[in-house]
This record gives sequence, structure tokens and C-alpha cells, in this order.
Amino acid sequence: MLAFTRFVALICTLEFLLSGVNNAELANKEWWENTLVYQIWPRGFQDSDGDGEGDLKGIINRLDYIKNLGIETICLNPIYSSPLIDAGYDVSNFMEVSTYSDEEGSAWTWHERKQQWYYHKYHTSQPDLNLRNEEVIKEIMDILDFWLDRDVDGFRINAVPYFVEDEALRNEPVGGFYTFGLSESTALLYLFRRHVDEWVSRNNVTSKLLIAESYDADDNLIDYYGNGTHNGIPPINFKFITHIHNSSSADYIKYILEEWIKLLPENAGTNWVLSNHDNSRAASRIGLNRVDGLHMLSLLLPGQAHTYYGDELGMLDTKVLWNRTLDPMGCAKGIEKYEYFSRDPARTPMQWNSEISAGFSTNETTYLPIHSNYINRNVQAQLNRKRSNLKTYKELAALRKGPVFVNGDYEFKSLNNNRVLVLKRFLKNHPLAYIIVINLGLRQEQVNLSLIYPYLKDTLEIVVASSNALYVKGVVQQNNFILTANAALVLRSQEETGHTPIDPTVTTETDGEVTNNSTKATTLSTSETTSSPGNKTSSETTEKTTESTKTSTTKDPNSAANLTPAVQLVISLIIAVIASYRI
Repeated sequence: MLAFTRFVALICTLEFLLSGVNNAELANKEWWENTLVYQIWPRGFQDSDGDGEGDLKGIINRLDYIKNLGIETICLNPIYSSPLIDAGYDVSNFMEVSTYSDEEGSAWTWHERKQQWYYHKYHTSQPDLNLRNEEVIKEIMDILDFWLDRDVDGFRINAVPYFVEDEALRNEPVGGFYTFGLSESTALLYLFRRHVDEWVSRNNVTSKLLIAESYDADDNLIDYYGNGTHNGIPPINFKFITHIHNSSSADYIKYILEEWIKLLPENAGTNWVLSNHDNSRAASRIGLNRVDGLHMLSLLLPGQAHTYYGDELGMLDTKVLWNRTLDPMGCAKGIEKYEYFSRDPARTPMQWNSEISAGFSTNETTYLPIHSNYINRNVQAQLNRKRSNLKTYKELAALRKGPVFVNGDYEFKSLNNNRVLVLKRFLKNHPLAYIIVINLGLRQEQVNLSLIYPYLKDTLEIVVASSNALYVKGVVQQNNFILTANAALVLRSQEETGHTPIDPTVTTETDGEVTNNSTKATTLSTSETTSSPGNKTSSETTEKTTESTKTSTTKDPNSAANLTPAVQLVISLIIAVIASYRI
């Protein structure tokens, strides 16, 4: 096997993270344990030069938007020099930033000049590194040092199960155990962790964020955390992507999330990812009207939260015709099947406003098509509305920095025959508790929290309401309030606050007008379910918007230098690097 084989694939996913954190809020935690991560597909975020392709300068121009979202960490997909055969993952130089497989067939390709076959798990342009070769490992460590010496703050390590293959290179059976998930791959994570930790110790700087990407069995993923003799690297938690669907019931979601948390080693944290560049967007996969409720879960559960660009708006997958398809995974399947395999629909341009190309570019032709709903579903329109997915997201991003969410415990419950999911966040010796209530169903539900929390006071304060909720602010009766279809609320317990309840009148918005509606009981039955985890039947909800107006949010590219506080930048190498920035 060629000595350089795995190196290209290993570093081709080096991604950047920018992070600004308040150390006082994190108490004794590392800065990255509760950070809010915003993942950006660089080609799809902002075009700065009018060529229809997103670029690094475009991202810099939008740092004010990212900061105002409440984001603490930015994770960039590859931005390195690349022939762009596989969307930048086929990196040609990991120490050079670009201006700017997934294929069928044999995993072996003949190299005419060397008269040798070389192995590649992905595209032919990404020869597989031989990570049993000490010179290859040294080269990887040198690249880590290159970025660490330039103040990066972490690494995202991709495709961990594919690090090493069976040493005898035996043909792979259906089970996939010769080229996937070998224990040596996990041992390499420990080696990378030790190298980075030693660098941190030598240079007397803050710890670095390391995170590992892997779609593997839970037992293998838990091994990534380390053992009694080695510190490891936490895996990315893909449970929302791989297990939660538009038909998932409250008990099923409760079961999936709780089971993952129970597996974690003592004192270990986790992360929550709703969408990424390899899968359908959350709004398309689970339902547009459920987006706010999903963000209440992912942002208010313990640990890191990861948001894929545009999810804060409820961006949907975009239909991409065959002649516009770029993803090699889709292209390899041909015109008849490409739609089932292409990842392009989730990588389309960010929707900034209702102007030409959604404010993404001055060019009418963009690298992938823009969703037709951009006229109403865009950043500017949602900022100008009284209520929107974006405004709800910003409220949640601010709320999650409080002590109950940073250091508190959690508890799941379900109500209304498995249609209503309840998440409680609380902290010992803290006077406040938060109760997140999410209606997963397509009909209105009357909720009675006294069935599961009989000690609550009569009224609960509304802290955050989903953009489709009947209520906006004020209080609700804990034993009788309404959740419209797919609506969600974050409620605060007033047991020990001395809060004086205000008039339990609800405010709703209809076509831009605000009206008051008093709470009314309905005849729907309310009961806690104890059934085993399962799925309920539902259908995708449709998008309804009344968004309008437009103003450009593009800023001076130099404005980022004047922003505060400190922000960390993480690169993704298959090991992703993180670099220090000021925004």
C-alpha cells in the first residue's frame, strides 16, 4: 500500500470552528463542553465575488450575523486547496486555503506511473493513507502542529471507522469488519488526543476541542471517549439524524435520547446535531412546523449543540435536477437513482433576503439552485417579523447560557397518549426549573402538567414560545393550557421566585396583526402514557409564511476585527482544526 494513501482522506475534512464563550458561565467546565456550534458549508453560505460560489471572504462578511445569533463556535467544512472532485474533501494541500467517494466501482485503482494498485475508500482522488506507517503519522502530527502553532482551538476528525483496514487486505464480506471499525482506529484517536494535550501543556494554553465523526455502533462510539489509561475524543452524536423522524412519538424520542445519555462514561458530555451536510435538513426530514420544538431539545439538552447553517430559518431541502447535480455520490448512481443518493439538496445557498439569488450572490446563476421559497423564507424577512423560526432560535441560544442549562440535570416525560414530549431542566439548590413542552402531533392538545408534576404552582411563566404557538408571553395554567399542532413552549417554574403572575391572556399573531385570546379548555383528554417506545402516524407539515420586506445584511469585510468576545476557530482534518479569532 502506498505510504501516503490514508493521509489525503484523513485531512480532507479539516473544518474550522470559531468560538466565543463566557468563562464565568462555564464554571469548572472546559470552554467547549457547552458551546453552541454553527456548521457552515462554505460553497453555500455567501459569495463575495459574484462567481456564484460561496467563499471564505463571504463567511467573514457575515460574522456579525453569526455573532448576533448567539453562536459561540463556527465549524467550516473543507476550505483547503482542492480540485473539487468531491466537494473539497479531496484536499490537495492542508496548509493552503483555497479561493474558494462516494463513487461506485472498485476500491482499488491502478496508478500507471508507479505500476501499482492503490486503495481508496472514497473517490479515486482520495488515496487511502496507511496509518500503520510511522512516517504518515508523523506527517499528520506535523499538520496538527502547523495549525496549533497558528492558534487553532480544535479539530474535527472525520471517517474514524475507516482509518485502518485488515493488514492482510482480505476481501470485505457483507459484514464489513475488514475495512470498518477496527480497534486500531480507536487507538489512533487516543494518539491524536495525547499529541494535542501535550502541545497544550507545553504551551500553557487553554484546552482544545476535539470531536470525532463516525456512524458506528454505540459500543464502539463510547470507546472513543477513552479508557482507564488513555483519554479519548468524544464522537459526534447523530441520534437526531439517524433515529428521529416525522412519525416519531414522544416515548420513542425519550427512549432514544435517554439511552444515549445513559451510555456515556461518568462525567462525560455529549453533543446534539439536528442536521449536517450529508443528510436531509431537519425541516424536510422531521417537519417544518416542528423545527422550533427540535431546537428547544437540541439547544436546551445538556452539552454542545450543533446547528447546520440555515436550520435556524427552517430552510428546506431543494430539488436539484440531474444536470445541476454536483455530489459524486448522486452522480455515480445515474439519472434514474441520483435523487435517492445525492446530498446536494441540503447544500444549497443560504437564503439571506428576497433579492437576486436570495442575497447569496450577485450572480443569477449559483453553484446549486436556491429553494423557490426564499422570497418569504430568508434572514431579513424573519428578522422583520414579530415571530419567526429565527427569532425563536435566538431566544433559545441566549437562554441556554444560563446556569440551569449549563450545569443542571434533565428529565423526560410524555403526555397525551404519547403525543406530547416534556423535558425538564433543573439544578440542585437553584430556585428555578424549566419545563419544555412539545406537541409532536398534527392536532391541538390540552396539556395538564399536574399529572406528572403535582407540586407545581398554579401558573408557569412562558419564557420562549415556538413561532407557531398560540401563546407568546405571559403565563399559563399548569393544569390546563393549549398547544396547537406541532407547537412548543419553554416554561419556567415560579415556585420560589416570588413572581407576581400577570393576566393569563395569550397573544397570537395572524397575518402580522396581534390579537389577544383568553385561554379556553377543550374536550381533548389528557393522560400520561406508559406505553413502550414506538412511532405514531403523521404526515409532513406544509410551510406557511407571511414573511416580507428586505434589507441587505452584508457588512464591511473588515468589521469582524472589531467584534468581541474571543472566538475559537476549529479546522476539520478528518481531524478538524480550530483557530482563534476575534468577532
